[in-house]
Amino acid sequence: MSGSSATEIISIDAKTLSEFLAMGGSELRGALLAQVQLDLNRCHDALTATLHAPEQDRDLLALCKTAHEVKGLAATIGAFTLAETAMRAELACTSQDVAALAYLLPELTTQTAQAGTALAALAKED
Repeated sequence: MSGSSATEIISIDAKTLSEFLAMGGSELRGALLAQVQLDLNRCHDALTATLHAPEQDRDLLALCKTAHEVKGLAATIGAFTLAETAMRAELACTSQDVAALAYLLPELTTQTAQAGTALAALAKED
């Protein structure tokens, strides 16, 4: 299984992020950045709740939807490592691969938080 370690800092491709933020012009740059950061934080909260729930109480459908959302957000901003992890978690949910989820859920949770932190730092620079 290829991928990154949860301890690896998530990088965001500057060109991809720039192209995304340019879509709304300079007047919407801050709003776009804030919305993606808010969405990532909401996903992180959902992932954290799932991570701390007993395995038998985890809602795999909700987890699958959250992983799918993170995958899309990550690809949009150029966080390609996060997008790959989210894709693998979504596939594990779909196939109900509990062993893969045991590995991927903590990794996805950590990487989602890192992406949110990276965006927060970028927002402060604006």
